[in-house]
Amino acid sequence: FGYIVEIDPYDKAAPIKKRTAMGRFAHEAAVMPKPVQGKVIAVYMGDDSNNEYMYKFVSKATWNAADSSATNRMAIGDKYFDDGTLYVAKFNADGSGQWIALNTSNPLISGYATYTFADQADVLLNTRLAADAVGATKMDRPEWGAVNPKNNDVYMAMTNNSSRTAATADPANPRAYSDTFGSAIPPVTNRGNVNGHILRFSEAAADPAATSFNWDVYLFGAEAGADGATVNLSGLTADNDFSSPDGLWFSQATSICWVQTDDGRYTDVTNCMLLGGLPGAR
Repeated sequence: FGYIVEIDPYDKAAPIKKRTAMGRFAHEAAVMPKPVQGKVIAVYMGDDSNNEYMYKFVSKATWNAADSSATNRMAIGDKYFDDGTLYVAKFNADGSGQWIALNTSNPLISGYATYTFADQADVLLNTRLAADAVGATKMDRPEWGAVNPKNNDVYMAMTNNSSRTAATADPANPRAYSDTFGSAIPPVTNRGNVNGHILRFSEAAADPAATSFNWDVYLFGAEAGADGATVNLSGLTADNDFSSPDGLWFSQATSICWVQTDDGRYTDVTNCMLLGGLPGAR
């Protein structure tokens, strides 16, 4: 129903909790950096739909390392995930970005002409409308995320967007193009951001509570033979071309970023790919 739900994998009898403070939308990811003693916890989330948003939840409570060995793990979830601030991302053309708080104290929300929010619970119930109200950046289907354990950079997969056009393209979602499968009978043409991309961003001062960040595009998906000026912007070859990044995960041992694809576009050669990347630093 659009909520993050927490379970205790070590105790099948423990109650299951719905974390409504993290908003209601098509959650595809809920990832966080390793918590640091005395600092808040940040949870990064994507909304898996065309032209929807990226979010961050920041706990009100600061991390106490003793909580990692608590016997009542769901109570620890209550402590950190039931009270905090939900933010939505806005990406600027200069590589900077802002986290905009989604609450009724924001006049863009309290004065929104399209929908009247009754209270903060209404904001959390209709999170997408609140993000619309504050003018957040509409993304190309943000799905999984992952955090680089070496530097806490956050990576989010923009899987694709069939409704992206040149008129709606923006710096964080810059591509709108046509891709025709000549081998199909009759030929099939896909449009929009056909192959997707992966965004990377780092919080200001590496602080999970920061309300600003810096970002870049880590990798553009494309067929190797696509136009290098407009589509294959990462210069992919036949050895590493791919489409529709979805799953992301960093190996904690090697810091390799594993990229799984969920592809229905590049089917004239293959259907899905698995890649390993060495991302380095921004």
